Amino acid sequence: MRRLALLLAAFASVLGMGCVTTTECDHTVSISWSSFLLANGNAASCSGAGVTSVAVYMNNQPVKTVPCSDGGMSVVGVPGGTQQFTVEGLDANGTIVVRDELAVDASVCGEQLVDAQPAEGVFTLAYSFQNNGSCSAPSSQIVYSILDQTTGLVADYQSLCGDVISFALPTGPYVLRRIEELDSTGTVVYASYCAATSFTVGAGTPSTLGIVIPDSQTFCPASATATPSPRPAAKALSPAVTK
Repeated sequence: MRRLALLLAAFASVLGMGCVTTTECDHTVSISWSSFLLANGNAASCSGAGVTSVAVYMNNQPVKTVPCSDGGMSVVGVPGGTQQFTVEGLDANGTIVVRDELAVDASVCGEQLVDAQPAEGVFTLAYSFQNNGSCSAPSSQIVYSILDQTTGLVADYQSLCGDVISFALPTGPYVLRRIEELDSTGTVVYASYCAATSFTVGAGTPSTLGIVIPDSQTFCPASATATPSPRPAAKALSPAVTK
């Protein structure tokens, strides 16, 4: 009778251990890209979009850059919870031409399949002058700086005053840091707008930013032209990645 009681107690103990659960498990996010959305709203292949490689970031940290023709990658060892993935298509010079941002819920154990479509949109900088003024000189130029808030990179541009400024940018949030009208040598200021102004470029859609440039003989401060610290380049393998 005592032996039976001991056996029953041991059996109950084993059953109790079987009820123990754990929330720890493996999380994998597999990201694929079958096409890219151009500024005109059309979908294109790697070659059609001018994309030679694709860089993937998780929470703004580099994962890996692979050939566009790979069509995707699997990121293993992803922490549980919602993670932000950035997928960017690069041209042969390493310039970002298209982008997609994905919030992926990795709280479920196992593999999450995600289809990304990096895209671009048309950005138009519609500038005008104070009191409906015109360009101060036939040879004056418009210079301006744009901060890509996703990468932290700043690009400087210039065009002849009076020219239409409209071109494709990868989707995402941006900041116009300054816009100035200068003489042909870049040493005389006719007008300047130095207030940081945010705008967003949508996928396959036009985005227009209207700016009135006040008359001024003062250059924008150095803070409007300084280069901030960009995010890390896509070189590291963190976390582990498999094709």
